[in-house]
Amino acid sequence: MSPAGPKGRKRKKNPGAPPPSRRSGRSASAANDDDEKEELAESSDLPAPTKRSKNEANKEMWNQGKKGLSDIWKNYVQMLQRDFQKRSRDSQEQLILRLSQVLTIGCVVVLLNFFYSFIPSVIRIFAFPVLLVIAWFVATRAIAPMIIVRFEDHLNPRDDYEDEDA
Repeated sequence: MSPAGPKGRKRKKNPGAPPPSRRSGRSASAANDDDEKEELAESSDLPAPTKRSKNEANKEMWNQGKKGLSDIWKNYVQMLQRDFQKRSRDSQEQLILRLSQVLTIGCVVVLLNFFYSFIPSVIRIFAFPVLLVIAWFVATRAIAPMIIVRFEDHLNPRDDYEDEDA
């Protein structure tokens, strides 16, 4: 068979059929309606929508996402500030103490992991618990009191009513 058909003849176009639409799957009248709408939009005083490049659109989406994340972070920090200010002075100091212990012990564990394979196994058994106790002691006796003194003006005032009654 040839590409022209079974008998080698070309197909004739149907002279009575409406002209094919420029858009697939739509009738010619729908295409004409769209053309009229486009002409009306062109003749009106409204500015035509600007076409942006992909790079500009991506930059705009990036900036919107960045602004959203920064708003979330600001709200989170404000919530932490508000909750910290609502606490009593003792509770604030206790929170500072716990956070300094967690961070100090965490730093010691990370540093110990760097050198753990170089330490002989007999020393590892004793070094790990000893270093954890030292980290806890340093956090409790040195770091937390320094932080409390440094942030004294941000903490709630002390309740010294017990001293005044005595």
